[in-house]
Amino acid sequence: MLLTAEDRQRLELFCKRADSIAALSIYREDRLSVGINMSWEKGGPLKLQQQGPSNAELLHMVTIVRQLYAQKESIQFNRIYNLVYQLIDSSGTASDVTLENVKSAQSGFKQITGQQQLGLRLGGEKLTPTRIVDIWFNGNIFHADPSKSKTYDELWNSPMGSIADFCFRSTVTHLATLFVYFGRLIRAEILGVNKT
Repeated sequence: MLLTAEDRQRLELFCKRADSIAALSIYREDRLSVGINMSWEKGGPLKLQQQGPSNAELLHMVTIVRQLYAQKESIQFNRIYNLVYQLIDSSGTASDVTLENVKSAQSGFKQITGQQQLGLRLGGEKLTPTRIVDIWFNGNIFHADPSKSKTYDELWNSPMGSIADFCFRSTVTHLATLFVYFGRLIRAEILGVNKT
């Protein structure tokens, strides 16, 4: 498979967005960190304290991550992964290491978005990271979907709201780190540019 001019533009745009994540002040030492401290005293309420990006930093990062995550985007991760895999697989010259690195990025994406975090439920529904991100994106910031907005309000204002927020932050920061890694892999293996 030959790399068309249109496909090259899509790959370059994916890499540009991944570079934007890496350039954020919250991206340090090739990663983003998010954490939560839980404490309680006997008979007292559970106290949660989050660590990681501020709300402003998170929002900035989310606007970039969404472009690489949303299914309708031309530079969505799975679309770019399929293109990269076809280019590498059809070239016949890719090393086993390169092919494994590409496959591990896809595996990482599935793991980040698919595993249920902390057994979180809302109205009997198991909330996967994909569902939590969907509720946050479409019920809070990017769209005015009334049912998702209601679900967002119910979840984030519930006693589990801090946990839901942590799960959202954790998923988005893991995705951001994966996108930076994959962008660098594309530059080195497909576009022939080493940019760190």
